[in-house]
Amino acid sequence: MSEVSRLFTDGGIWMWAILAAGALHAIPVGAQMIMARKADFSPFLWSWLAVILLLGATGTVAGCVQGFAALEAHPALERSALLMRMLGIALIPAAFSMVVAIPALVATGIASSLVRGGIRGSA
Repeated sequence: MSEVSRLFTDGGIWMWAILAAGALHAIPVGAQMIMARKADFSPFLWSWLAVILLLGATGTVAGCVQGFAALEAHPALERSALLMRMLGIALIPAAFSMVVAIPALVATGIASSLVRGGIRGSA
């Protein structure tokens, strides 16, 4: 199993939700760049960035809850190693949401600047 597929398996449904949110964010960003001065999707785009990051945070919290619940079934000697592994897995959705959101943030800033005529040379 490749490293990426393992991360998606460990991260669970949250990884797919973050990926879908990032892909859905790209559609209005592209439309904003094409129709620069005709329509302003900026409020939607900035809000959608928050959705991407909140999905990552929610996935991390859900992973922590699952990890702590799993600790009950193990003896005390195994708990610290299990806790470290579970916390590492729980942080995967948060990291992935930042990987998706940071380029989306740059694209949203550029698209918003085009609406306001902030980039020189735009028509």
